[in-house]
Amino acid sequence: ERRPTREAPARPPPARGRGEDEASKEDAAPKGQLGGGAAAPEERAVGSLSVKELKALLGEHDLDFAGAVEKAELQALWSQFALFLTRPLVELQTACGAQGARGLTSVEACAHFLVSPSPSSSSVGPSAAAAAPAAAPAVAVGHAADMEAAQQQREQVARRNHEAEVEVERILRARKENFVSSAAWGFVVLDVAERSTAAVQRGYRALMKRLHPDKVGQAPKLVLAVELVREAKDLCERALCSLQMPPAPRQLKTECLNSTKGQRKFKLSWSAPLCCERAPVRRYVVAAVDPAYGKALTITILEPDYNQELSRYVGVEELTSFILAEEELQKMPSLWQQRSATVQVAASNEAGQSPWTTLQVPLNGSTPPSVPPPGFTSFSTAASVNANTKATRAPPRQIGTRVRR
Repeated sequence: ERRPTREAPARPPPARGRGEDEASKEDAAPKGQLGGGAAAPEERAVGSLSVKELKALLGEHDLDFAGAVEKAELQALWSQFALFLTRPLVELQTACGAQGARGLTSVEACAHFLVSPSPSSSSVGPSAAAAAPAAAPAVAVGHAADMEAAQQQREQVARRNHEAEVEVERILRARKENFVSSAAWGFVVLDVAERSTAAVQRGYRALMKRLHPDKVGQAPKLVLAVELVREAKDLCERALCSLQMPPAPRQLKTECLNSTKGQRKFKLSWSAPLCCERAPVRRYVVAAVDPAYGKALTITILEPDYNQELSRYVGVEELTSFILAEEELQKMPSLWQQRSATVQVAASNEAGQSPWTTLQVPLNGSTPPSVPPPGFTSFSTAASVNANTKATRAPPRQIGTRVRR
């Protein structure tokens, strides 16, 4: 027979000292609570929150987000606040004291002070993160990059607001009554030089990107400038739709500058066509008929541009001549193997190109005869005709007259 075993009496737990109790409490403390700091708020997927939800989250903790415009700025503000809540209270108090804030007794109060703009923080320097490393190296190591990023975002917002103010002043200075037409005022407001629909749309998008109310606010001057930009876009598009192609250039003539073969040069000159506001001239097209191709090939397109030789801007009204040089047209050898070359000049704008004005340029250096309009006879022409008639008319014969020698 087996004897029943006796169970050993339960021993009382060993007495713990005061230090062991405090150590066990520190081990049981949550990971987010370090060195007596307050526990951080529950982790949230900040990236998945909308702007409205981010503002509500920041409002629950009484954070000032007036300077945050973009969603990334709101996310950065919340991340800084949550990161400060995980730091020890002693380090945060040291950092706040370096910026002039004393008597803060909680982690949340210190975090509020460090992330919120205040007169004391602005008087210390351009960035709160720049003052923190001098007083609390531990805080600087963990948060200097975040504070610097926030400062860069604030500088970007300030730069954007300054650019918007400059554009608003420029637009408001442009008075419609000071321009020759509403379309001319519209192109100045949109700040575009090219007269085309694509250029108008590019200028409009660039201005609205700078003056959008969601980025720079809704000040009265800003709202007025946005309305003027929209009006300018409509006026420019209407003007471009009603444009007509200009008439052909007038009085095309040539002048021989050099008749040496291989170095021949001829100066082409013409007068601008009779244009109206609906048919302005934007450029001139110069072409010549190449026998090798059997058609006219474009030699050059004359447009308004800055002239390096004259050191000034040359407008389209000055573009009424062109030098036809043999050395510069080596790719058209058949052109110079003729007795005369057919040269054409046309005016052009966004609506289209005018008919060609054609001229025969003798390549031997002689000046082509001018062709007067039908029904016109000049005094010199009539005199020469009479002289030639008298010279060729035979004298009357005299019968019975002897000629003395």
